[in-house]
Amino acid sequence: MKKGHFGLIAVAAGCLAAAACAVAYGQEGEGTVAPEEALGAEQASRRLAVGRAALEDGAWGLARRQFQSVLAGAPDRRRQAEAALWLARAALAEGKASEAVRLLAAHQAKIGTASALSAGYALESARAAVASGKPESALEDLADFEGAYAGDPAVPAALRLRMDVLGELARWDEASAQGEALESLAPEGDAAPEAWMSLALRLASAGERDRARAVLARVAEGRPSPSPWHDWAEVARAELDAEDGALSPEAWTERLEGIGDGGAASAGYRIAARAYAVRGDWTAALEAAGIAAERASSPEERLECQVLRARLLGASGRMEEAAADLRALAGRIPDEARAAALQLQLADWFEQAGRPDDAEAECRAWLEAFEGTPGTAVQSKMATILQRTLTVSLTVTMTAMELSLARWIRRWTAHGESRRCRTPS
Repeated sequence: MKKGHFGLIAVAAGCLAAAACAVAYGQEGEGTVAPEEALGAEQASRRLAVGRAALEDGAWGLARRQFQSVLAGAPDRRRQAEAALWLARAALAEGKASEAVRLLAAHQAKIGTASALSAGYALESARAAVASGKPESALEDLADFEGAYAGDPAVPAALRLRMDVLGELARWDEASAQGEALESLAPEGDAAPEAWMSLALRLASAGERDRARAVLARVAEGRPSPSPWHDWAEVARAELDAEDGALSPEAWTERLEGIGDGGAASAGYRIAARAYAVRGDWTAALEAAGIAAERASSPEERLECQVLRARLLGASGRMEEAAADLRALAGRIPDEARAAALQLQLADWFEQAGRPDDAEAECRAWLEAFEGTPGTAVQSKMATILQRTLTVSLTVTMTAMELSLARWIRRWTAHGESRRCRTPS
């Protein structure tokens, strides 16, 4: 899980992991794994390390081959059982829950309850149950986990998983109790605030808005500023208030002034910009978008803010400025499909503004730059605009990540849901 708010520590850790993985890849190579090869202890351990690094990097095929070779050729049952455990984790990462269940069931009986791997097997069995749509079974697997495996590094993850499962089942009080246990066990780490933020998202999505606010307040108070958890929680809480009509864009902006530079502040100002746009206050909207860009925590985030500002310019009627900005931004976006979509949006805007010749010129410019780019809806979009019949209104699709807490959770979890509002896309 990547956490952009750890700055140099996260960058350094990522570089070290990448370097280690690169060295490991160079030693083993993707084509050197012989599934039936007998391995020595050192070679088996090295392949396990390579497999773990590959799994972390999303290189599923390489990870599988490393683990399978150890499972088939390791000189001892412990390393074979460890390989089976990692194979199950790889299967879960790829969404293959039934395979994970089979692997865990086949090898769990071989390790014994006293094995150092037993906690890992119990935890992954619970995760496999969740992935298989059996949350109650997962809760059974996790019952008294902290008592059975006291002191094991897997205990915080088990508490977090149990909290998530109870949250999914809307058993709010029990989920909160798990959060308190996790916080007591790991008061200084990121596990507890991350779990609380995830619970707040579920509460808000279920309509339990006051409960969600209380959870966010707990996170903010437990991690005083300048903690990034404090900042994300405060921005999320302000967003809830604004969404419920209890906070004006002006009051929201005032709250944001107390938040340090970085992802939380930038996200907050982007949402404030959209809120001003909905009200038709284009001056304030553009100012908020500019502040969002200034306080962005990465070049990618800054680019998103600049795209938003260009769209706001277009929606406010300042077409020439918007067109110039979007053309420049399209050239800086590495994703060709997205860059092409921005170019086509210019054509949409000109068509709606009653400037069909300009719309056609933008489409032809798009053809020269992006023809054949996947995902850009070549034929239907071109036919519509060139025939001057485009009637699509200016809208923006904002995910619930940005409008219902998940914009802040997206750095730590993967939830998704769409909402549309009457502002520029």
